[in-house]
Amino acid sequence: MERLPRKFLTGHRFVWDRAFATRQWRSHRLEVSLIEPQPQESIIDAFILRQRSRLDPPQYTCTALKSFLESASIAALAQIPPRACNAAKIALIDDRRDPTGWQGGGEHRGARDWDGYARYPPEGIDQYFHAVNAAELYARLVYNRQEAGAERRVIYIANMTPLCGLAIASTVPQLRAAVLREFLQRYVIYGVSFGVSFPFYGFALEFHMPYYALRQSTDPSRDTRGLRNCGKLPANMSNPLRPEYLYEAQISVMVTGVDEWLWTAYCCVDTFFGSEEGIEFYHDSTLDAATGGERLISQPVWNPREYFLYMLSCRFRQATKEWSIVVGTVESRLQAYEATIFHVTGQAPLSDDPKFNRTREYTSTIELLRLLHSAIIKIIESWERFEDGELQYFDVEEQPTLRKTWDGYFADIVKDSNELRSLRTTLRQKIETFENMKNGLVNVSAMVESRVATDQGKNIGRLTRVTVVSVY
Repeated sequence: MERLPRKFLTGHRFVWDRAFATRQWRSHRLEVSLIEPQPQESIIDAFILRQRSRLDPPQYTCTALKSFLESASIAALAQIPPRACNAAKIALIDDRRDPTGWQGGGEHRGARDWDGYARYPPEGIDQYFHAVNAAELYARLVYNRQEAGAERRVIYIANMTPLCGLAIASTVPQLRAAVLREFLQRYVIYGVSFGVSFPFYGFALEFHMPYYALRQSTDPSRDTRGLRNCGKLPANMSNPLRPEYLYEAQISVMVTGVDEWLWTAYCCVDTFFGSEEGIEFYHDSTLDAATGGERLISQPVWNPREYFLYMLSCRFRQATKEWSIVVGTVESRLQAYEATIFHVTGQAPLSDDPKFNRTREYTSTIELLRLLHSAIIKIIESWERFEDGELQYFDVEEQPTLRKTWDGYFADIVKDSNELRSLRTTLRQKIETFENMKNGLVNVSAMVESRVATDQGKNIGRLTRVTVVSVY
């Protein structure tokens, strides 16, 4: 298997900086310098405007994110005990530090022996593994990170609330404000992206995967934050009393840090409709929530690139399965409409009824198919751009053990991306089919109406001649 695309490999355009392998002590000190508002400036304005490029348009101010954060109050983060509406556990923090490291010579001095870590990963020291509410999250993040020994930090957030987002925004290191701002903005607006960037002093690996999920329930589960929509799927003729609802959902993940020792992973997921286990389950089971419980926290992944790939593999699989269920269910619903093609002549009307009910049904069906098709295309195209270029940052030719493990992640992701392409083809074919059915119905209806109008004209002419003859 060709593990990485070679289209752009000539010239080594995408090469991971080996300097990240060693502790960048000076940069570590910058990570404890948190963002602070200027006089007469709110913490939200400081977060939105800090570290902006001078070339950014005036309107480029992350309006959606700002509006989302402004519905919370910074005072609520300091309220002890928190109000009942803010007391729910919405995040899981896993902090720990690796006291070991390969003390080799030369340019790799202070770097880890990743092959050894892949076989026997150390559990780490200074561990802090807790389910927290927004106020507790704020208290942990505002605490000096070096004193806490939180070199490797993983923050898993389910259904991020404005108060939770404010806890993260108000405790971000100044040099991470821009990259975290863009990350949260994409999560809020239901964006799609795969990318690697290198902000000031460090790196940022991120992906955003929107998807649609189908759930059966008597009543829909509403997103109280107002971020995600929910709609009712056309009724299942075999079980019309058990409605199914289509939910928007988002998976946003970012791993950012100054080197391979000091980094933070953010995993933000939407679970309000029952997509996975709750915060308490992951905590009580001591499972890694960011990977969906695929790994015990006692076996941490210390390499930031590997952890990113691990999360990407698990979450790509999750989103693909949800997409498969949605497309398969929609396809089965539409079979009743397509069955009219095989009706014996004379049994199925070629034209629409006077109220154009079939035309309206076909139109709403096409709109649903186009909605799904557009969303899945954005994911595929974004992934293909990432696959053709920035994925090469994950090349580890010189480390055979890492390469073998990472090849497994790549294989899983490629399999799921091919499944998404197959689903895209299915949706495109259904769109073409129903557009043809709708156009045929409209054309036949127009011909019938024209013929009726012509017959009416002839009848009026006959009536006129009869009337004239009768008068004379």
